Amino acid sequence: MKSQLDYLTVGNKQIGGDSACFIIAEIGNNHNGDLQRAFKLVDLAVDAGADCVKFQMRNLAAVYRKKSLEKSGDDLSAEYTIDLLKKFELSAED
Repeated sequence: MKSQLDYLTVGNKQIGGDSACFIIAEIGNNHNGDLQRAFKLVDLAVDAGADCVKFQMRNLAAVYRKKSLEKSGDDLSAEYTIDLLKKFELSAED
């Protein structure tokens, strides 16, 4: 007999033990900051059999140095990355 400690439930899916694989589709920032594209990618992931999707959200101020965020440092690769992350991010509200 299964114990609740052997698995967890997400929505109507059981994860763990001898349950079927729980498939997480990685969308990341492939939506390019476009909310409608993000919805379309979710639909495509579901059509492909994914159980859920994962997006990437980050607090840039917590991850990068102030100099990099202000573009006043010597780390041009971080500044380039930050520009892309800002350009392609969805808001928390989205």
